[in-house]
Amino acid sequence: MKYPHQKQTGLKNGVLATARPGWSGSEWCWKFSLLIWLGLFLSCSAAKTERLDFLTGTWKVSGKEQYEVWEKNGKRGFRGYAYRGTGAEQQITERLEIRLRNGRLVYEATVPDQNEGATIRFSLNEALTDRFSFENAQHDFPKKIQYRLLTADRIEVTVLGEAGKGFSYIQERE
Repeated sequence: MKYPHQKQTGLKNGVLATARPGWSGSEWCWKFSLLIWLGLFLSCSAAKTERLDFLTGTWKVSGKEQYEVWEKNGKRGFRGYAYRGTGAEQQITERLEIRLRNGRLVYEATVPDQNEGATIRFSLNEALTDRFSFENAQHDFPKKIQYRLLTADRIEVTVLGEAGKGFSYIQERE
């Protein structure tokens, strides 16, 4: 007997064989493998962002009323902003995000009065192991934004342009 949700597949041992819709053995194997790879990708992605967990919190530029604030944005990145001043005098100077895009960590900066308010992306240079260097060779300035952990409560930020010219400053955890 053939049910409406079954399809005829041919004769098997003289009996009309039918199959219910769903995954065949090879389809099941292929889809299961895809799920395994997806799980591995997501766990590797989380591991990539975990290396930057030290950034979470509020950081003050040494000797200035300038701050950078970072918070976890789920397991896939960070969201932050930079501001000047204190209390009611705070002025946000840029919006920041570090997240995975196509398997790579990307630093995104949006400065309201620069680049017509467009977000500029910098990709992590994974060849460097002593610092996190986010780079965009096509951007005028900066071309590199680097974070180097000095201690649990101190980081060095380096901002570089053409021919490695730029500046550095120390941030301390608040």
